[in-house]
Amino acid sequence: MERKSKKSVKKKNKKCCCEDCTNFVPIGEGDHICIAGKEPVLILEDYIPTDNYLYCNGSDYESWDDLDDDNDSKGK
Repeated sequence: MERKSKKSVKKKNKKCCCEDCTNFVPIGEGDHICIAGKEPVLILEDYIPTDNYLYCNGSDYESWDDLDDDNDSKGK
């Protein structure tokens, strides 16, 4: 009996965190909000994650690296 070879599927794994997202906005004294939704949400208070941290589960995540990649491809 012959073994069938398995083709590995490489997925682009992106680890997202609020601090790397373009929607992450500092508002002072260690507090940060996310402006991705209709209403701003407090995600860090005194530099400590709140219960709302990653409330979008990365659905609105857009990293600065992604923006750099888009700009590089447009310039070519």
